[in-house]
Amino acid sequence: EASSGGIEVITVTARKRVEDVQDVPVAVSALSGEALENRFVPDVRSVAKYVPNVQLGQVQYSGATLSASIRGISFADIERSFEPAVATSIDGIFLASNTGALVDMFDVESIEVLRGPQGTLFGRNTVGGIINIKRTRPTGELGAKLSATVGSYGRHDFKAVLNAPLVQDVLALKVGAFSINSNRFTYDARTGDAEPGLDRLDVTVALLYTPSPDFEALFSYEHLRDRSHYPNPVNMSLANGSALDELACTVGLCFANHKAEYEASGYRASFGGIPFSAPLTGDNFTLNMKYSADNFDIVSVTGYMKNRDSLDIDNMGDAIAPGTPFFHPVRHLHGDQFSQELRVDTSFDGMFNMVAGVYYFQSTYSLDVQNVFIADANQDPANLVDTFNAGQTVKSYAAFAQATLDFLWFVVAQG
Repeated sequence: EASSGGIEVITVTARKRVEDVQDVPVAVSALSGEALENRFVPDVRSVAKYVPNVQLGQVQYSGATLSASIRGISFADIERSFEPAVATSIDGIFLASNTGALVDMFDVESIEVLRGPQGTLFGRNTVGGIINIKRTRPTGELGAKLSATVGSYGRHDFKAVLNAPLVQDVLALKVGAFSINSNRFTYDARTGDAEPGLDRLDVTVALLYTPSPDFEALFSYEHLRDRSHYPNPVNMSLANGSALDELACTVGLCFANHKAEYEASGYRASFGGIPFSAPLTGDNFTLNMKYSADNFDIVSVTGYMKNRDSLDIDNMGDAIAPGTPFFHPVRHLHGDQFSQELRVDTSFDGMFNMVAGVYYFQSTYSLDVQNVFIADANQDPANLVDTFNAGQTVKSYAAFAQATLDFLWFVVAQG
């Protein structure tokens, strides 16, 4: 098509069925897996370079949590009781929170960014839009895809995807593993040692069952283990600043104490009392089934996700003594979600088509404990000044439908 001067056909699932992007009345930007690979896009955050009106990043105080903004409507909070205004969907599963949504692009078939409210087909928590990620399916053929990256600051990544047929034309297997590791660009100002950085392991398994041309079932499992560390805050307290600044300077935690070291190092020197860590462990299960008839499909999408994450940080970014942070919060959280969608997608050869279905969703979030210690890195109960917990359970039931009337088809059909 390119050699003949034609326009490349790009298909999307913005309306939960495969369509040419030029025929979809939605503000959608789509990138294929090949396009992502050619542009060396490492993870979902870098997609923002190629999509207008979109900013993507990482929430700094939560493990592998995506911060997303579309058309100025944003969400970047560590509290899972807040519903994201920009939602994420992975293989058809809506995420209750963006924790764990920093998806690696090595094994992605396509990514679509839908701008503007998408409540009819993707739920109420899509005021700004949705990021729709689709991973590759098992190919049913023996093959492998490998990648290795070595860089500065101890960066070393190893990624692999293996495809194999278990039963020819009936059962196919895909296995993937991604290991991402590095140091931080910062270093401990007291020892001169590089601070620990990325430490992420992601393992995926997928099975595609196709017993007949009319039916298919795709089961996938993902285990995510993230033990990454992040740069400590920089203590900017000033002696003539706010009351909190003056209190910090009173106990010797003032920006002026390390101003020369900060500037000389390009702000790479870190004076935090402890390394800043936000570990995350997640297990995700997905089952997609589809029965195809002559002019309609019946689709079932089932998902279950469970994760645990923590936060351990020196909030001041400065220590009153080596290894002794002044303000030291510790959080432990866990959550899970279950969703079931059942819908009908029509493909009538006429002016009318629709997507309609029912949906059930349940999520549970629990802040098991947040402790705040003063002048203590060892979490000694004697130095505990505050502790609290929180939790939330959400259940949702929905019926949805979206119909399309092609009046141009009717005019043409009438001659």
